Amino acid sequence: MGGDTTRPEDNVEECRPGKKTKRRRILYNLLDFLAILTTCLIFGLIYIFIKPVQRGFFCDDTSIQYPFRPDTIPMWLLAVYGGLGPIII
Repeated sequence: MGGDTTRPEDNVEECRPGKKTKRRRILYNLLDFLAILTTCLIFGLIYIFIKPVQRGFFCDDTSIQYPFRPDTIPMWLLAVYGGLGPIII
């Protein structure tokens, strides 16, 4: 009944972001972009200037071979878990 009361949707100016909010959003986006660019630059420099060590291996090298061991889990148990597990779950 009083004409001075305004509803929130009537006051459009309060809903619009201010200049500070826009500037802050632009600043945060710029900082994110600079962080990504810096990270890419660092990884690029590492990729260019530091070469990885490449070593070959031979299948008959006994220093990297493990002794042969028989199966530790029987095949029937694998079939039970592989078949019944998905059905139960």
